[in-house]
Amino acid sequence: MEYAMKHGLATADEETPDPSPTEAGVTKELLQKNCPRAQPKTNGQALLESAEKTARALLEGAADTHAQMDITAPGVHQGGAVALLESRSLGIQAWERLPVNSYVPLMHALVQRGPAAVAVFASQWFQYAQGIFDGCEKDAVINHAVAMIGYGQDKKLGEKYWLIQNSWGPEWGENGRIRLLRKDTDDTDYCGVDAQPKDGTGCDGGPAQVKVCGMCGVLYDTVVPHF
Repeated sequence: MEYAMKHGLATADEETPDPSPTEAGVTKELLQKNCPRAQPKTNGQALLESAEKTARALLEGAADTHAQMDITAPGVHQGGAVALLESRSLGIQAWERLPVNSYVPLMHALVQRGPAAVAVFASQWFQYAQGIFDGCEKDAVINHAVAMIGYGQDKKLGEKYWLIQNSWGPEWGENGRIRLLRKDTDDTDYCGVDAQPKDGTGCDGGPAQVKVCGMCGVLYDTVVPHF
């Protein structure tokens, strides 16, 4: 969220080859062809490069510890004074990390703000086709990011659910979506331990295990953008 708010998304014209030839198989000649010749930097360009360096460090987990702790803390994180090109801007003015493993704040955010980014344990999802999924144990290892787009209740089944938009294509699940079992007491009665946090949201030097709540740990790490 922090990166998208400050840097937006690249347009098709701005996309360049991966700068790591050993990983992407990009030749030196191709890199030279796509890299512009060095030009004197303006003050604005220097500031932008500094901001991009900080953003990359945050994404790669190599930033200053205090900066990382601040950027991951629950609460609203305001945007800076970085002006984005209209083609790159998503219109995000701020983003908010909701309280960890909290049921009601997430429901309120969905109503007041719209879709939320959530982290889940998705290793049991591959065979999902339809219905309300309840196949995750309490000790969920967070390993996948998805968009929560709403919640509801299936009157025929008599069960409540979270509505999740996945990234595995429309042929998977219910037109690319999955319904996760939702209960009002999930943040107290359906909690376990993620003993491998680095598989998902954890970083080097972080806790060896974290408490996760909700079906597939869906309440643990939830974020909403402010437009």
